[in-house]
Amino acid sequence: MAEKKEPFVSVPHWLMDYLMKAKFNMTQYQILLTVIRYTYGFNKEWGQFSISFLVQKTGAARSRVTEELKTLKELGILNERYEEKNKRLFRINDKVMRSNVTEMLQEGSPPSGTTGGPSSRTSGSPPSRTHIKKDFKEKDIKEKHYIALESDDHFIEIYLNHLSQKKKKHPRVTEEQREWIINQIEHLREYEVTAADWEEQVKDHFEHLPKNNNGNIIAFLHASHRRFDIGMYDQF
Repeated sequence: MAEKKEPFVSVPHWLMDYLMKAKFNMTQYQILLTVIRYTYGFNKEWGQFSISFLVQKTGAARSRVTEELKTLKELGILNERYEEKNKRLFRINDKVMRSNVTEMLQEGSPPSGTTGGPSSRTSGSPPSRTHIKKDFKEKDIKEKHYIALESDDHFIEIYLNHLSQKKKKHPRVTEEQREWIINQIEHLREYEVTAADWEEQVKDHFEHLPKNNNGNIIAFLHASHRRFDIGMYDQF
C-alpha cells in the first residue's frame, strides 16, 4: 500500500528569501504565515480572514492582531479588499515583496518596508511603521484622511437607509474609524447577531434619536453592550 503523502504549502523562493531576512515582530510573522498557509496552501491568490480566525491561528491577543494587521496593511505587505456581506479578504502583496527581495540581495540588509523591531515588542513601545517607499514620512501615517462611510456592508447599508429616512447624511469618518466600525460589526456577526436583529435595534435607535443628533454609527455601536448584550471587540 502506497504511503500517504503529507500535505504541504508550495511557497515561491522569492517569498522565502524575503521572510528569512525581513525583521517583523513575532505577531506580524504569525499573521503573514497564516495568510500564506491559507492562500498559497490552497493555490489561491486571496483568502478570507476574520480577526477571530487570525487570533485562533496565531494565539495572539485580539488587540495585538488588530494592531499588527493594520501595520502590515500600512506597510503594503498585505492587500485587503471586501466582498459581499463584508467578507474581508487578504493576499500577500507580491509586487512589494519582490521589489524588496532585490533590495535585500543587493544591499545585504533588511528591506525598508519591514518594521526593524525585535521579535517581540517591548511593552509600551509603539510599533515602527516605516513605509516601503523611502520618501514616505511618519507624519503621513498619523495624518487623518476623512472619507464617506460607504454602504459596502449590509449592516452599514441598513443603518444608512434608516438615517436617510431621517433626512440626515452620515458624517465623514477617518480610515481608522471606518476600520473600527467594520471590526465591531464583524464582532457582532461572530456572536450571531443577524441582519434582522441589527435592523430591529437600528429602528429603535432612530425612533428615539434627538433631532440635533447627527446619527453617527459609532455612537450606536458603542451601545452594543446594551442593545445586543455584546461588548466592544477591542475592550480588552
